[in-house]
Formats: sequence, structure tokens, C-alpha cells
Amino acid sequence: MERLNVLPEECLFVGDGSSNELYCAKSAGMGAVFSEMLERKNTEQKENIIKYADYHIKHISELFNLCEKI
Repeated sequence: MERLNVLPEECLFVGDGSSNELYCAKSAGMGAVFSEMLERKNTEQKENIIKYADYHIKHISELFNLCEKI
């Protein structure tokens, strides 16, 4: 972020939640997007991941639409 000269609140982190990265992104002040584009999660996994996500997408087009709204 420093190299790009942007603030954390100006960033969206997109991940599948497998490595707890959405929690870390939120802790750093970024927006967090839970993505199921590459790997689908079962209900229990989703529940554990989505609590740290600001948004949930299943396809890349949803990310583009989301960015237009923010």
C-alpha cells in the first residue's frame, strides 16, 4: 500500500479464506471479499470464513460490479 500510495481503507483484498487472509486484511483496515471463484466451500467452511468478509462473490463479474458500486 505504501508503494502504491494508497490507504488500507482504499483497498479490497480478494481471497478464498483458506489461509485466514480475510481476517488479516480486515485487521489491516482493508475491505475483504470472500471469493468462491476457484474453490467452493461447504456450509461450515463458509460460515467460518464469511464472518470476516465484507462481501461474498462466486464469479469475477460480481467483483467488477462490486467495484463499480464502491
